[in-house]
Amino acid sequence: MSERGFSLEQLKSVVNYPDKKKQQYKGDNGGFVYRFEKAIDGENVIAIAEVKSSECWLISGWFTSK
Repeated sequence: MSERGFSLEQLKSVVNYPDKKKQQYKGDNGGFVYRFEKAIDGENVIAIAEVKSSECWLISGWFTSK
């Protein structure tokens, strides 16, 4: 994650408190995979994660320009 310019805490923040959340597909662990978006420091951070009940598996993340 550090090679992409953000920390694990920032990625968790995107998943826990997103500006946008869109369901993508059924995940391998029995949950659903979501695309989360949140504005942080003038850029959008995108996080892809599978969520099932109180469990979460982070899949990927990246920045996009606003």
